[in-house]
Amino acid sequence: MSLMKTLAKVAIGVAVAKGMKSMSSGGGLLGGAKRTSSGGLQDMMGSILGGGTGQSSRSTAGGATGGLGGLLEQLSGAQTSSRTKTRSRSASARSGGLSDLLGQLGGGSGGLGGLLGGLAAGGAAGGIGALLTGSQGFGAKLNSSLTNQGEPDVDPSASQEALAGLMILAMVQAAKSDGEIDAAEQEKMLGNLGEVSPQEAAFVNAALEAPLDVEALAAQVPEGLEAQVYTMSLMAIDLDNQHEANYLHALAQALGLDQSEVNHIHAELGAPALYA
Repeated sequence: MSLMKTLAKVAIGVAVAKGMKSMSSGGGLLGGAKRTSSGGLQDMMGSILGGGTGQSSRSTAGGATGGLGGLLEQLSGAQTSSRTKTRSRSASARSGGLSDLLGQLGGGSGGLGGLLGGLAAGGAAGGIGALLTGSQGFGAKLNSSLTNQGEPDVDPSASQEALAGLMILAMVQAAKSDGEIDAAEQEKMLGNLGEVSPQEAAFVNAALEAPLDVEALAAQVPEGLEAQVYTMSLMAIDLDNQHEANYLHALAQALGLDQSEVNHIHAELGAPALYA
């Protein structure tokens, strides 16, 4: 089971669908794609996600270059101690539903939820930065998985798998923000999955069935990963109705992201600004 591979396939499906819809818009990771005459998923994936070389100047020394992985690294470097956090932790003690999903599916002592708790505990010592960046970081491995449209060249660590699972859950929750995931949204998110293991299918199905709960999601996010989880949430929607805008506002508040940070993420993805 590789949740990194599953995350990459979901991200490719979402990005291709959004790229086809928004090819005439300018700028941004998703908004400025131009389809080449050769067409095909590989070309579209490369132009939108920048999985190959030369796609973007975003990089961390020795880490991901360009694309989604590079953006996640860049957001990690942009976070500073000056941010005033008002993180919502009211959902952390809940049981059942969304709060327990990662732990239930991770297996072993504490499951994925336990691993995420370990990341939070190590964040102050630089654990989050080390997890995301560098040649063996999450960003580099996600770009590798995007390029391969499957497993990354180097197996993700258990903590990176936990983070991939959290990001899948963030995307699915965002897609539910307008009431439900309809057939078109399911196809956009899941149409590129192809052959998956029973464990991967169980995780995705459980994510689809979990109730919408923005506070429970925020409570799962270790400090230092707020911008990354928000980014993956924004990727999953078109932001074309008030329900989605309300959800993103609630998520930003629960994660302690200020308005300038949120609008910066929207600009990077070529999405409409959330705040005037």
